[in-house]
Amino acid sequence: MASSADYVPFVLLLRQLQLTSGNLRAGIAKELGVSMAELNALSHAADQEGLTPKKLSELMDLTTGSMTTMIDRLERAGLMVRQPHPTDRRSIKLALTPGGRQAMRWVNRLYLDAVMAAFNASPHSDLGDQTEFIEALSASLDASTPRGSGGSAA
Repeated sequence: MASSADYVPFVLLLRQLQLTSGNLRAGIAKELGVSMAELNALSHAADQEGLTPKKLSELMDLTTGSMTTMIDRLERAGLMVRQPHPTDRRSIKLALTPGGRQAMRWVNRLYLDAVMAAFNASPHSDLGDQTEFIEALSASLDASTPRGSGGSAA
């Protein structure tokens, strides 16, 4: 059985991966003319159809006032729109515009190309095993996330 010290190089590689992914996201945000937080908001909206501003503010651990300002900027940028909520007249839902959907397809393509290149560089990697590991690691990290502020990690 491996000791915790045996995992240190792997953890350091994961931290490097996080930083590298952050650099990629920063470059993407700059290219789209949005902030990193705005890119995160677009990602959440792409992943969850019918997302409300309140739910998005909870996911991102932002105040509703900050979220309103962010949504205003994303609307001005032509990436997101507010739509009437189908069952609650007091609420609205958020949707990506065609431009917002195109931007998120571009983001996803950048990640897909990077993943495919990594698998091609490591031909003995098994996609199923790697996927299972990442799912387990994601669940483990989520379970370890401090929840003291009431917000959830984004």
